Amino acid sequence: LPPHRITCYLREWRPTSAGELKVWLAILIHMGLCRHPNTRAYWDTRLHKMQPATLMPCSRWHYIKRFIKFNEVRCSLR
Repeated sequence: LPPHRITCYLREWRPTSAGELKVWLAILIHMGLCRHPNTRAYWDTRLHKMQPATLMPCSRWHYIKRFIKFNEVRCSLR
């Protein structure tokens, strides 16, 4: 993304909590189990019984997805 788009994302960012990350992860797992053509379709009330919109807005889910990173931690037991 161009620099002005990145700062736009950062301006709209707000801190998250452990509970919100659990909801984000639950939606991600749900997406893996119930396939739709794109992520926005999961928030479409006509297509799905379980509606993530009752838990988290689609835009917030995408913001977290954009910034979340997982790293492998290697521990040496010598």
